[in-house]
Amino acid sequence: LGCPYRIVAEGAGFRLTLAPAWNGLRQRFYGKMRDARLSPAAIEVLSLVAYRQPMTREQVDELRGKESGPLLRQLLRRRLLRLELGDGDGPRRQYTTTDRFLKLFGLESLAELPQTDEVESTH
Repeated sequence: LGCPYRIVAEGAGFRLTLAPAWNGLRQRFYGKMRDARLSPAAIEVLSLVAYRQPMTREQVDELRGKESGPLLRQLLRRRLLRLELGDGDGPRRQYTTTDRFLKLFGLESLAELPQTDEVESTH
């Protein structure tokens, strides 16, 4: 079977992954991996950040009209968003999308996000 691990370039760094030939063994020990689903509210928050990033939690809350902290934390845990700590005079904590977000949605860059007249008029 060879080496069980592969080093894969991801964004500006690297990631250690299990080689496909070893997936059967992993499934026997840990069970089959499930697809993770996002709620409509989580998708709404992810969309807001993707199109308007960087955004603070307060900005997301204001646009949604409700508390978004738990959804932002969920998206951070799933590595779809990252929290960047600003310096200088701007907001200190801002959310942006990750390379994993781009990969999962089949995008090379944020410029490939679908555009609509409504989205374009808000910028």
